[in-house]
Amino acid sequence: MNITIGENWKLTSDEHNYILSKKTKSKKGKVNYAVIAYCVDLEQVVNELVDASIRPLEADTLQKLIDDTTQLKKDLINAIRCVAK
Repeated sequence: MNITIGENWKLTSDEHNYILSKKTKSKKGKVNYAVIAYCVDLEQVVNELVDASIRPLEADTLQKLIDDTTQLKKDLINAIRCVAK
């Protein structure tokens, strides 16, 4: 398995794990992927992806955090639906 998720993420697998990686660039501009998590199932992949996407948000109120996470969930669901077609 080798699936690109959005612009910055990649999901790969081996015989034991799903591997979630995030795109990085070296100082010379070379694109690499750094492993963020080894997951045992797809639910864990989604949770890791959501957590990694929420951490850098700059919400200053609880309502803003709720709005941002709601939008993130909608985006993930739409991405999954596009892949499933």
